[in-house]
Amino acid sequence: MAATKEADRAAVEAVACEYFEAWFAGDPARMQAVLHPRLVKRYLAEDGSGPSRALDGSDMVQRTGDGGGSDHSPEERLFDVEVADVYGDIASVIVRSVIYREYLHIGRVEGRWQIVDAFFASVGDGP
Repeated sequence: MAATKEADRAAVEAVACEYFEAWFAGDPARMQAVLHPRLVKRYLAEDGSGPSRALDGSDMVQRTGDGGGSDHSPEERLFDVEVADVYGDIASVIVRSVIYREYLHIGRVEGRWQIVDAFFASVGDGP
């Protein structure tokens, strides 16, 4: 049981890492591989009115293919992944980078871990 739990944690961490690496590489195929097709990604509106319009998986794949974060310097591409919890087929992950803070919910769908939803802020937007 412990080995399975550790394998799941490692797989969840790998998905979160691949998500950021695909973004910074501008690689839409890699991005698509880690996203659930019905992904919902949100950020808070600048006017303080609440969550912005949601992005979906196809939006993220398109934006990644349009260059994604490929214009960022090597220093800006550094990130840290913290797997906060894995419970059965669901997981919560915090990703901290120089430019983003992102909270990911990752689920095992049809045997594969995929990002189901994400909530993020640019680092300059927070405390």
